Amino acid sequence: MGQTECLFFLSGRKHMTTKEVRKIFRNGLVTNINSICETLMYVDANDRNIEYKVKDYGYDMIFVIRIPKLYYNPEVDDGGLKQIPLPLWKKDNDCEFYLSNNLIYGVYDSVEGTFMYNDNYNQLHDPIGLIFDQHQEKYFSDYNLKLWVRFSKFRRKYNYESLVKIDLNKEIWSDSLRQYKKYFYGFNTEKKNKNRTV
Repeated sequence: MGQTECLFFLSGRKHMTTKEVRKIFRNGLVTNINSICETLMYVDANDRNIEYKVKDYGYDMIFVIRIPKLYYNPEVDDGGLKQIPLPLWKKDNDCEFYLSNNLIYGVYDSVEGTFMYNDNYNQLHDPIGLIFDQHQEKYFSDYNLKLWVRFSKFRRKYNYESLVKIDLNKEIWSDSLRQYKKYFYGFNTEKKNKNRTV
């Protein structure tokens, strides 16, 4: 089973019902731009202290985003990538963007003092139909990764439904998903208390 460094981001919201939270767990966090850095707050945290870090954020509901660093900032070796970066955003027809629900770790309810885990969270992230984050696109450009620059621009032209068809027809992510499945095998199998008091 692979162990990897993860990046944590927070998104503060007004108080929500359980039904509203579960809708976000199901559909993803919606924004008007596909940029984690511009829509969420980075927090220096880890799995052991993230639930306590959120207490000082100052919102009723704080969604916790947990992203493997190798998806977001893959290592570069001899002008190529050592890992395959995976896109993070679903683009709909109205040009709204949904951060993949697989990456939402859970939400802290500061009113109730509870943390609800997202059953859809999975470190083995499914990239089918998604586009890259703006930070990833800049990363490709900064390291002169021309194939990835072209690939990310190509994906940006299409919405989610169109990209799903392209990805499935060409099996674009099959190899990378097999690679990550092997790397992360056994992760996220432990049952968690969904409404644990922090």
